[in-house]
Amino acid sequence: MHRVVRIINKKEEAEDFVSLYFRDLPTSRAKPGQFLMIWVPGVDEIPMSISRICVNGLSSISVLKVGDATNALASFDIGERLGIRGPFGNGYKIESYDNIAMIGGGSGMASILSAIYYAKSLEKDVDIYIGARTANKLPFVQEIRSLGYNVFIATDDGSIGFKGSVIELFEKELNSKCYDLILACGPEKMLYKVALIGEREDIDTQISLERFMKCGVGVCGSCALDGYLVCKDGPVFSGKILLRTNEFGKIRRKGSGIPEKI
Repeated sequence: MHRVVRIINKKEEAEDFVSLYFRDLPTSRAKPGQFLMIWVPGVDEIPMSISRICVNGLSSISVLKVGDATNALASFDIGERLGIRGPFGNGYKIESYDNIAMIGGGSGMASILSAIYYAKSLEKDVDIYIGARTANKLPFVQEIRSLGYNVFIATDDGSIGFKGSVIELFEKELNSKCYDLILACGPEKMLYKVALIGEREDIDTQISLERFMKCGVGVCGSCALDGYLVCKDGPVFSGKILLRTNEFGKIRRKGSGIPEKI
């Protein structure tokens, strides 16, 4: 059953990317990396990562406008109400690690932001790598820096930071860094490369994966991935597990279940 929450604040994070803030007790108890099912009245219900978990009393989702549902959701304003279910799924587990790299691409930074705040509460050493197509697509940079963390930036067009992919930047920096965990969320081709780097360098990887979802609780099977259900077994998986599947980095499924190449 949905809970109804009122939007208390709204913030533009980057071009076509906004955060909606609300107060909700179950969400305030979520683990970083978990997600909510958000009901957009008259449009659809969609999964959304929790970007902030009870920061100064408020939680948030961060919405990139890419389709009908996300465009409608991003148009909501302060005072309007949303239906939510959750939190669902498995989150990041960082408690036993000391030196952590967090890699986010585009809207994947929403999931990573929740992990950054949790790492701060645990006083972990963390470097953050953010990739985007261009400078005005980069979210959360000043907020993360205000927490005292190093932010390494890559843009495809070189408008700010390293010119190239965030994976190219990470591999460059890895020559002089020592990490015992990599967290990552973003485009799946990027995530596949992160998992391969983890295997090659013998670094644990935790990867937040996106798949089409209808129920969010492991009933409908629409998010199936080689025997796993992303909504229930994920969305955060070990990179080692994902590399043993046949579909990760290669195939995803439409709402009809028909596979398509990534």
